[in-house]
Amino acid sequence: MNFKDKNNSVVSNINKAVNINTEKSSRFHLKKERQQFESFMDNAPLLAWITDEDGILYYMNTLFKNTFRLGDDFIGKNIYDFYPDSMKASCYASDQQVLNTNASVETFEEGAKENGEKIFFQVFKFGVKSFNKKRLIGGQALNITSKVKDKLEMIKEKDQFQSFMENTPILAWIVDEDGILMYMNTRSKNSFNYTSEHIGKKIREHHAASEREKILLPEADILANNKCLDFLHDWTNDNGETRHYRTYKFPIRNINGNRLVGCQSIEITDELQAKYSLEKSNELFEYAGKATRDIFWDWDLKNNLITRSGGYEIFFGYTMCKGPEHYNNNNIHPQDKALVTKSLYKAINANDARWQKEYRYLCADGTHKIVIDQAYIIRDCNGIAIRLIGTMQDVTEERHLQKQVLEAEIQKKKDVVTAVIDAQEKERKELSYELHDNVNQLLAASVLYLKTAQKQSSVQEGHIKQSLEYLQKAINEIRNISHNLNPDNLIINGLATGLKLLTEKLHIPDKFEVTLTLGSFIDEMKTSKSLKLALYRIVQEKISNVLRHADASKVTIYLAEEDNELVLTVTDNGKGFDAATIKKGLGLINIYNRAETFGGSAKIISSPGAGCTMHIKIPIG
Repeated sequence: MNFKDKNNSVVSNINKAVNINTEKSSRFHLKKERQQFESFMDNAPLLAWITDEDGILYYMNTLFKNTFRLGDDFIGKNIYDFYPDSMKASCYASDQQVLNTNASVETFEEGAKENGEKIFFQVFKFGVKSFNKKRLIGGQALNITSKVKDKLEMIKEKDQFQSFMENTPILAWIVDEDGILMYMNTRSKNSFNYTSEHIGKKIREHHAASEREKILLPEADILANNKCLDFLHDWTNDNGETRHYRTYKFPIRNINGNRLVGCQSIEITDELQAKYSLEKSNELFEYAGKATRDIFWDWDLKNNLITRSGGYEIFFGYTMCKGPEHYNNNNIHPQDKALVTKSLYKAINANDARWQKEYRYLCADGTHKIVIDQAYIIRDCNGIAIRLIGTMQDVTEERHLQKQVLEAEIQKKKDVVTAVIDAQEKERKELSYELHDNVNQLLAASVLYLKTAQKQSSVQEGHIKQSLEYLQKAINEIRNISHNLNPDNLIINGLATGLKLLTEKLHIPDKFEVTLTLGSFIDEMKTSKSLKLALYRIVQEKISNVLRHADASKVTIYLAEEDNELVLTVTDNGKGFDAATIKKGLGLINIYNRAETFGGSAKIISSPGAGCTMHIKIPIG
């Protein structure tokens, strides 16, 4: 518009002023719109950007900058230079699709952060009005990483659920409140002759459910009262076999909030049959325990539980609990417990098949019974003991009878030996009297005759003298024999005096030394005549053996009372012998028999070159 002044001249400055004001207003509105646009884009939950056909970045909102860690200085640079390598090819392809078709494109892009964490986007790309003869492409992207992860997790959980239900050894299915089958695992399908076509359909939609199929239907109480059911049931198959099941039903809801019934059913036919067999076995086990004197027991090592037959209560008086109880060894006699436990676990750990031990067992009344406990050890495929089945037999009466028989035999042996010794002593005593009263008198008379003959001149004096010497020696020897066979000094003066006289008679200085040591010896009035005589004969026998075999020069005799026992020790310094291999002669046998007759013991200790020691212990009383 031309404006003229009063002189009718064109005033162009006014026109220019108007144009300037208009331009300013337009710029203001444009700036305001840009600010509104940028504010909208920066607050939108989407990444937003604009590039030209060459990939030069014209615009990006704050979320785009933060996601890819970009600054404002990236405006004007190629966008493909900072895209993650995993996204470059697909982003370029979608841009070309927008340019070639002039249509919007929706894609899904997958990238990765610097730390390797995956990110997912739902991307929308579209054409924008050209600028400077360059076609522009607008883009918006929604970060759907969390949704994708949730979906992947749901898929994973579903796969886990499917894998679990397909591999579980139970029947499993899900129905809704109308009886529509929502899920059934393969084991259930095979059991009910169902296929995948039955899923999503009402159970026996076109005809009534069979008795067995009724188990698949939901019970009203489960959904109405939000309760669980647990029950047993059975059915007979086409072969006439009865199968037993235990079924659980419980309320559940799907992701849409619909009420469903979850069902699980496990076949327990084998378990029930095993239980029945076990009950029958336990019944027989119990009757067998009552019919015999044995106590049957079954020890589960893994759980340390032991089951015993009723005989346990009968024989030992304990009140038994029903079923197994924890095993312990508290009732084993304290003196036997360590040995029994050691023996038992040695057999368990040594791969033995059997174990047996005799020991004393505590009864409820505080007494002990002698038992023979034996077991068969059951092991797994690795040889580890898992179970012991055994019997415990009360042998108290038998052991008492055996003890009585043994004591009777010992007493009988003692009586026989005593009788033999008494007979020997009687015979020796009679022989002693005979030698003294008869032989000695005859020899004495011989001396008198010889002395008379000596006075005659026709007799050779040397021969008579020699005869006298021989006769005198014979008399002395007979006197010694008489004293040995009938030790009157032992009877009159006691064992100690008798041993002193014996040692003095045998002692030869520097050639054969015999010494006697008497310890804390008891009053001989308490010691029987037969016991004193037995000890005296033992010493005689021992010294006789030394003289005949040992080549010894010294013998030591020790006699004392220790711990209510008579202790006799005879030691020599002779050549010794191997006590383990030497054959016992009559002398040693007599020593052992005399000691055992009085309930004592004899022990010989010797080795070649080390002399010999004899220990005798005989209880007093």
